[in-house]
Amino acid sequence: MKKTTIICIIILFAYSGFGQQNGFNTDTINNHFLNQLSIAQQEKIHVHTDRSLYIQGEQIWFKIYLVDDVLHRAKFNSRYVYVELVNQQKNVAARVKIRANNNMFYGNIDLPSNLTEGNYTLRAYTQHMQNLGEDYFFAKNIKVISPLSLRIKANIDFDYNEKNEKITARLSYTDNGQQINLNKDILKIKIDDKPENIYYNIEDKNAVRFSFDKNKTTTLHTTLDIEGIHFLQDITVPRFPLDFDVSFFPEGGYLLEGASCGVTFKALNTNGLAETITGEIVDSDGAVVFNIETLHLGMGKFYLNVEKDKKYYAVCRNDKGLEKRFELPQAQKNTYSLKTNWVKDNLYVTVQKSADIETEKQLYILMHTRGITLYADKWNFSDRAIILNKNDFQSGVLQILLLDSQLNPVSERLIFNINDKEKTNTEFKTNKNNYEAREKITAKVKITDADNTTIKGNFSVSVTDNSDSPADTTISILSTLLLTSEIKGYVENPNFYFQNDNKTTTEALDILMQTQGWRRYNVPEILKGNYEQAEIDFEKGQKISGSVKKYSGSDKTEGSSVMIYSKNPPVMDYISVDENGKFLLENVEFPDSMTFTIQAFNKKGKRYVELFIDNDTFPSINNVIKTSATKKQDIKTQEQDEIFAYEKGVWQLFVDELIVTAKRKERKQNEFKPWYASSATQSITEEKIKEMSPLYLSDILRTIPNITVSDGQVIYSGAYSMSGDFGASVAILVDGVAINNNDDSSFNIDMIDVQNVKRVDIFKRSQTHIFGLGGGDLVVAITTGTFSLDDDKIKFNLQKISPLGYQQPSEFYSPKYQTPAQKNNKEPDLRTTIFWKPNITINENGEAVFDFYSADYSTTYSVIIEGITDDGKIINSINKISRK
Repeated sequence: MKKTTIICIIILFAYSGFGQQNGFNTDTINNHFLNQLSIAQQEKIHVHTDRSLYIQGEQIWFKIYLVDDVLHRAKFNSRYVYVELVNQQKNVAARVKIRANNNMFYGNIDLPSNLTEGNYTLRAYTQHMQNLGEDYFFAKNIKVISPLSLRIKANIDFDYNEKNEKITARLSYTDNGQQINLNKDILKIKIDDKPENIYYNIEDKNAVRFSFDKNKTTTLHTTLDIEGIHFLQDITVPRFPLDFDVSFFPEGGYLLEGASCGVTFKALNTNGLAETITGEIVDSDGAVVFNIETLHLGMGKFYLNVEKDKKYYAVCRNDKGLEKRFELPQAQKNTYSLKTNWVKDNLYVTVQKSADIETEKQLYILMHTRGITLYADKWNFSDRAIILNKNDFQSGVLQILLLDSQLNPVSERLIFNINDKEKTNTEFKTNKNNYEAREKITAKVKITDADNTTIKGNFSVSVTDNSDSPADTTISILSTLLLTSEIKGYVENPNFYFQNDNKTTTEALDILMQTQGWRRYNVPEILKGNYEQAEIDFEKGQKISGSVKKYSGSDKTEGSSVMIYSKNPPVMDYISVDENGKFLLENVEFPDSMTFTIQAFNKKGKRYVELFIDNDTFPSINNVIKTSATKKQDIKTQEQDEIFAYEKGVWQLFVDELIVTAKRKERKQNEFKPWYASSATQSITEEKIKEMSPLYLSDILRTIPNITVSDGQVIYSGAYSMSGDFGASVAILVDGVAINNNDDSSFNIDMIDVQNVKRVDIFKRSQTHIFGLGGGDLVVAITTGTFSLDDDKIKFNLQKISPLGYQQPSEFYSPKYQTPAQKNNKEPDLRTTIFWKPNITINENGEAVFDFYSADYSTTYSVIIEGITDDGKIINSINKISRK
């Protein structure tokens, strides 16, 4: 069959439903995929950060691209996106919740000045994405360093003793290249938070040493925590003994006996990162049949003519001379497998079989990209190949499945494709070629599609100083949306495959496709109508929930209610609990750092119930970005001494530890006042209590008009209660927590040690309303230094909570030098991120204009632009600006 004829058949099939035998056709398959997509409605996330290297105390600025998983169009089913900074111990160092602002998600994370130096994983997800698990979250590596790192360098070497299985580390520091004399007494060293002993080598006084057992490094992310006077840092510990492993992946999944098969391989070391190897493929007779070597990041490929009843082995060596022997997968009989080949812009897909097959069985071929069916038909063994032009199917990962008559998978092959018609062009121009210090830079961006037609959308732009923080070229919006979000497993440096369109890159990307697997859906089950259901819905709003229990007698809480109160912004709501004592305030919205006071009451409006608040829950952390266990990164910068000295507008001078022997001058403490004290009818302060010298708390209360104490019970007399009954209701608060009084005869006010009482506030009648329902006629609020009442006597019906709210957007500060005074200001401009803007909208002409001012030092700026058009096309561009 001629090539041109086959292309015509495929095009007709793809668009008119050609080949509708036995119900296996594009229309039927598309219906299955549409059903699954409508049920799951999966999301993808990419995060564009202003850079990937930060100094403690700085901010990470980011833009989130939340899109649907098929067409990559902006999606807003989820109202919030969570962004976390995770350390190597898999603990969250920072977490923010981002709400869309003008249909765009963006925000920032503040890095504390005392944050441990080291590698972190920035991960982002929605609640709905938890249906697929952590592997589908966005993740990228972030490096955080200390200002001292600009001149002080840590140098660490690890040695392994195989006999006693101990690892010895040698740690030293240099300051501008000069050795620092280390005092082991001021260093604290831990391995995964467990202290280690430090010792000196007499002949090596500029370093400290310590040893630890190999079994302490059983995970890929064992870290060494080093704390000195001026620094706190994490260093990844390599796993010993240094070893490597090689996995082999025959194309289509099998080595077929009697066939010529392509085989890819992937070499990883004990730290989970790529290993460079060379070697030979030998058969069971010892004959060398092929020489192999890695092409890129531990991956390579070779071809093998598989002979009957023979086994094959790979003899591999790494660059340290370690040699290992691996057995290849067993050659299969009576088996079929997919085989593909690119010839220029055309993809050839065929089915090959093992030599022993005489009668072919019925097979089907399905091809799709992100659930968009390209091809679905019976395989005809008389055809040499199916031929597809790369511009006839979508950019991204094409999954090709070979299925048997029961639609069970027989073979799988992944292909990566870039459709030229889906590319965008980004034209970036500035008003000058070179700029002086503090000069205004005006940039104009024009976005067009492959046909040079202007398109609308939005993008984010970061401008950074290359000398301080080179542009991150390991990850991009292209590599996230088209590659890593579609395949299984960790991909090292994914953006490598998008930087150059050459033979090496193309071959390396095709090898990657054969070492990974497609991961979004279980396609064979979809074809049978067994659709995956989403258990976690889209998050549409925030909520506060919990339960109320009666702490004496019956557990039933019929008629109980909960008051939820916030002062700023003002919120007041009452919620009834259900028959199980549960309450839920949902579809509310509140910003971060907002505090709620929540109080529960029984059906009589009394406080004699116990309140439980449901804590915020977040997905577990099982994966962090793998980082090399290497020496500390060397930051090269022309102005490092000035950055070291001047940071955040403060001149810094680091000195050795000082011991202060002078007597501390006592500072008078301000009197503590609880939030409700200003509304009190009467207050008895700590000073007044000292003057009274009471033996019991009841001695204080008896000094207040209309209050008596009998057998430890507080009685408010001489007035009718708010309910009209004689004998007013009284509530007791200790440190803001309501405890039992009238309903619990076992409670005695004198159980509270008067020596711990700092103040007493009395609220009578109209003043008690600030405590909500059941405030009653009298509230006695006691503030203590140490609350000594037995825990089993404390009855909690009030809690204060500060749940994670959405982050209120802040604007990146970019200085303006519009006047001579501003331009001649002697305060140095040492910005690393020169400019950041996350919310640039492309106008109807496909254009956008922005401006900013250059900083002080001569360098080159990197300009990274990432975005999404309204129809789901990806915008990705890296440009340069010269600052001389």
